[in-house]
Amino acid sequence: MFGWTLLVVVIVTLVSSSIAFSPITVGQFLGNKYKGIVHHTSLQSEDHTIPPFGFYIHIPYCRRRCRYCDFAIVPIGLEMKSEAQNAGFVEMDMMYRNALRKELRGIQEYEMLNAQNTVTTSGRRKIELQSIYFGGGTPSLAPIETIEAVIKEIVNDKEENPLTLAKDAEITIEMDPGTFSQSKLKQLRQLGVNRISLGVLSFDDASLERIGRTHRLDDVLEA
Repeated sequence: MFGWTLLVVVIVTLVSSSIAFSPITVGQFLGNKYKGIVHHTSLQSEDHTIPPFGFYIHIPYCRRRCRYCDFAIVPIGLEMKSEAQNAGFVEMDMMYRNALRKELRGIQEYEMLNAQNTVTTSGRRKIELQSIYFGGGTPSLAPIETIEAVIKEIVNDKEENPLTLAKDAEITIEMDPGTFSQSKLKQLRQLGVNRISLGVLSFDDASLERIGRTHRLDDVLEA
């Protein structure tokens, strides 16, 4: 109906070209669990060609931690039970959104310092992104404004921006059953998201309960 590419995930294996973490910004926000995971080297190869490239953006929010999970996440509860709890999440999300944007700007600025290897409208070749992947965590729990802000930080019409999005690029978001509405799907589609990784894991309610998942088969079918 919406022209999506849908991936139903039983076991998720993530392959991507870059992780937008920093031990000072996003890594610090997550308790420095991934300190040192990113090294700001140029996106170019030694022969100055530009290989296929993409961004992996980590969204750490989850309703709760599953029993098998060892990822960097922030459990936010099954639902917002009070105005104070909701206000706390909004504040945390704004901090994390700003940290992601700061990290992305840092990558762009670093590439501009390597101007001989990048492209701008003045003649240098831009770095063409083949994919943007929102993983987690449960990215479908993030406000639509956060996803929009990150996409616009990566892809914009500023002449100094060394990045551009390929015409056939995939923009993927991981989603869990029971964490999104049809309205949110439409909003994501309008932002350019064209692929969903749906975290089903099992069609058996007893198995889902045993591994700590919050959704059930009915949620899967509705999703």
